Amino acid sequence: MDVKYTIYVPHTDHIGPAIRAFRELAGLSQPALAKLAGVHSRTISRHEMGVSLSIDQGILERIAVALGVPTECLWQKAAGAAFTKKKRGRPRKNLAPLDD
Repeated sequence: MDVKYTIYVPHTDHIGPAIRAFRELAGLSQPALAKLAGVHSRTISRHEMGVSLSIDQGILERIAVALGVPTECLWQKAAGAAFTKKKRGRPRKNLAPLDD
């Protein structure tokens, strides 16, 4: 019997940026990764943008294989992103001192 399951875990909302980071590192476009993984390019896009907050384990494994990384690497990167504090607001300007 073939069992299909979907993963609902903390950090799932951070799996998209992990997929994007590894995809860009591999030099792949979203459509190219989708073709290699055997999924629709919309699937890659929705996960990277964080629209889909759950991911089917089979799809995640196919994406990982297409990227050439273990699935655990995607989860580790996602977990790291969950605990990285983002700076808020506009960056400070470096002001040169005024000459008198």
